[in-house]
Amino acid sequence: MIPTGRTSGILALFAAVAAFALFFDDVIGLIATGMLAFFLIYQAFSFNHASGKALAALTVDRSIEARYPGTGVPIGVSSRLTTVLEGGMTLKAEDLPPSLTLIDDPAEDTAYAQGEDGAWISRYTLIPVAPGGARFRGVALTLNNPFFERRGVCRNDVCMAPELKIEPVPSEKDLLTSLRREGQRRGTPRTLLAGQDTRMFRPYQSGDDTRDLDWKLTARYQEYYVRVPELHQEGSPLIIVDLPEQTGPAVSEMHARFLIRVAGAVRRTLNTNDNCSLLLISGGDVKSYHPPLGSRITAGHFLHEIRPEVRNVHQFRTQDTYQLRARARQTTMEADGVAYGNLLGGIYRAFAGARSPDTLDVYLTESLAAAPSGDVHLFTTLEGDTSHITRILLAARSRRRPVYLRVPQGCPEKALTGLEADSLEEI
Repeated sequence: MIPTGRTSGILALFAAVAAFALFFDDVIGLIATGMLAFFLIYQAFSFNHASGKALAALTVDRSIEARYPGTGVPIGVSSRLTTVLEGGMTLKAEDLPPSLTLIDDPAEDTAYAQGEDGAWISRYTLIPVAPGGARFRGVALTLNNPFFERRGVCRNDVCMAPELKIEPVPSEKDLLTSLRREGQRRGTPRTLLAGQDTRMFRPYQSGDDTRDLDWKLTARYQEYYVRVPELHQEGSPLIIVDLPEQTGPAVSEMHARFLIRVAGAVRRTLNTNDNCSLLLISGGDVKSYHPPLGSRITAGHFLHEIRPEVRNVHQFRTQDTYQLRARARQTTMEADGVAYGNLLGGIYRAFAGARSPDTLDVYLTESLAAAPSGDVHLFTTLEGDTSHITRILLAARSRRRPVYLRVPQGCPEKALTGLEADSLEEI
């Protein structure tokens, strides 16, 4: 409970009258001071009772256009808030959307506006970012009267319903762009020969690769049809996703766009390749590893893990054995540093041989060995410390595995310096 400006003025008057009455021993001043104190206590008690009654009677009826939306697909949200306010009280409320969502239009506002029937209404459009389950974060409330103000967030089941089940599908904008590009390429030898290993044809579904579109059937039936290729048993890729760091309750727009495209690209890869491995990391920490996925039906269940993570802060960095030996040799080559370099080199070698294996190195070795002839698809934002990205590139190169690096649009050139990948693409 926070006093308003009017209450602060009354408190200042109370202090002045009390000081005057005590200094001059004025009985009337003491009575006036007591009346001011009683008045403020009564107002605080009344406001506390009225605000508690308003919170108890609070109801939120929230409806959404789709209970199972796709990543990147805008959905409309309409909320209706009702409560009981006593005379002199006002209410300000703001809807708190799920963490991994964005407001479609920056000009839109999630605040409630009072309607004609006495209820408060909020309408806006959300864009889901990451697949999986998501719930609304509640309703931020501000209750006030001329003397006091109360702020808080209502997070009960009524204010956080309903729950969204977000599917990993590409956005409609990306889909239309891909269809337009594929339409410009149709009729080329590459497009015509792509159906030689086709197993069957079926109507287009959200998440299908637009390169599998069959334009002859599409033109004949006026409906998008895709070719279902034979699953690849050898040379399946290894997918490594470097999850961005979660720094607050809401996800940034850059991370949101990146996660939407990553979820769609990972699903397309899983749908067209059998025995595909998925390694999820965040910085130098391994979040989860899924060995070669033999069934495309169950592969989509892992995509809900593609979301921002709270990264651990390591006090000490794990160094590779070769880095320690190289540092010892460099110290030995310096002037007047032979004795110190030899001593330092002995210490480095002792600790390098006795250190426990790093978790990222262990999972990299296992995942690269599980798919010995496939490509490595690495998705990362290149934010903060990127030493783990360098380790992944070196591990893949030592096994002669091509690495396809995917970074968000607008990635600074400085972050790309020194990264030797076979392919670099902004998504």
